[in-house]
Amino acid sequence: QRINGVCDTIEKGVLTFLSPKDFHSIEAMDNPLHMITFRFFTYVLSPEMINLINEHKPPFRLFLEGEDFDKMLSAYRALEAEDKRTDTFRERALKYRIGLICLDIIRHAVQSRTDKSENEFALKETESFDLIVEELLPFIDEHLSEPLTRDEMAERIHLNPAYFSEMFKKRLGISYSEYLI
Repeated sequence: QRINGVCDTIEKGVLTFLSPKDFHSIEAMDNPLHMITFRFFTYVLSPEMINLINEHKPPFRLFLEGEDFDKMLSAYRALEAEDKRTDTFRERALKYRIGLICLDIIRHAVQSRTDKSENEFALKETESFDLIVEELLPFIDEHLSEPLTRDEMAERIHLNPAYFSEMFKKRLGISYSEYLI
């Protein structure tokens, strides 16, 4: 799993909570992967919940085990069952259940940050800087006579193209296209 240029392994019990502005990709390796995913629009959340999420700054990456894992899985299953209902309470119940799941995730994230002092998926600019300088610049210099698009270079070091451009300019003080010229 790669979030905002930072790579980590997914295993049973890993829960990732992303915002729409997070760059995210998943690459399956040798082991089979069973994932549960749900997406929702922020209009289903109360303004207080949106403020709470923004205050604690996703993305969150949590590891749930034992009772915490079982409770989260149960909450998701209840959300899934509610989504299949057709009565007049369905939409309200979905909003309520999504709000509770978000609150539990934030509660775990705050506790995890207290334990670790920082979200392990906080933007790690130095890692992106190192990738650009140590891996990409030598490659660019060796292949300068070839077409080297920004998107191809970003993919080469597993970064989102927009994030790559931002990190490149921060590290070198000029844009990627200026560097090529």
